[in-house]
Amino acid sequence: FPLALLQLIGDANGDQTLRFAGAVYFKNYIKRNWDNENADHITPQDRLTIKNEIVQLMISTPERTQLQISDALSIIAAEDFPEQWENLMPELTSKLSDTDYKTNNGILQTAHSIFKKQVEMLTWNNVFRITN
Repeated sequence: FPLALLQLIGDANGDQTLRFAGAVYFKNYIKRNWDNENADHITPQDRLTIKNEIVQLMISTPERTQLQISDALSIIAAEDFPEQWENLMPELTSKLSDTDYKTNNGILQTAHSIFKKQVEMLTWNNVFRITN
């Protein structure tokens, strides 16, 4: 199911409203089903395919759709980065462009979201370590 949503979202000739709705649904699906407690909802092969395709999909969609895909990517990264998604940052940085500011903006917003969650997790881990 999530791979069908990726195909719908990635169809450059598809209806933009439908692509956006698919992106919102995909983001919410990832939010409900990606965490380790629900690991059986998305197969390991589908997880790998999603991680292999999501960065390129994010940078190739219109801005409002891009924001939804960026949010989904950040949700996945919160669970899998860096241990289970080592190539995420190299892939993001390889997509930076000297001329495509829309793409760069999407990449930088996504990286900011990922790093913000990483810092929050480090902060909470330190608080937990100090209080226990």
